Amino acid sequence: MEFDLEMRTRSTEPTVLVMGMGATGVSCARHFARRGIAVEFADTRERPPGMEQILDVMPDARLHTGRMPRELPETIRRVVVSPGVDLDSPLLADASRRKLEVVSDIDLFVAECDAPIVAVTGSNGKSTVASMLGTILNAVGKRTVVGGNIGTPALDLLDPAVEIYVLELSSFQLERSGPVPAAASVILNVSPDHLDQHGTLSAYTSAKARIYLSCDRGRQP
Repeated sequence: MEFDLEMRTRSTEPTVLVMGMGATGVSCARHFARRGIAVEFADTRERPPGMEQILDVMPDARLHTGRMPRELPETIRRVVVSPGVDLDSPLLADASRRKLEVVSDIDLFVAECDAPIVAVTGSNGKSTVASMLGTILNAVGKRTVVGGNIGTPALDLLDPAVEIYVLELSSFQLERSGPVPAAASVILNVSPDHLDQHGTLSAYTSAKARIYLSCDRGRQP
């Protein structure tokens, strides 16, 4: 996935809105701060986790909490959606109407990742398997880091010295992301889960299956 290179230049008016704070929002703050890109943050919670950390990284960041407006600020050109954000949000509808770029932190990670990815999902056991893979790969001499839905957010993993990334990906992350060009992808199992969000087992399974969309295009170890 390609992103507008003009957004890498330092700007004073926010061109990016990150929806959802928490761990993903904080990692996005660090990611964009390193690139000199002004960002706004929005979260429907009045006191979402991560607010203080975001302000530590971006003291001048604009934070919107609680009741959300129905339209995006005019300067916004890209929206980054955290895993827990409601896809029926009026702000996302406005982004669609304006034909803005809507991405996830995983998309941002993929755009800058220059090492093979091993992607793991499943209803149960994905954290255990991802951690085991990291241990095994490090033991055979491959500098490997593990994160995503487990532990460290994907954007905080980016490091030119890393040889293999092992990403645990939830159904929410996969549903909100484009294809992940992994060297290897695996679905461990699927059982009814998060149906309050996905609606049906079929929709939940389809979200999980997105892990295979670009599996044949990934860098090989």
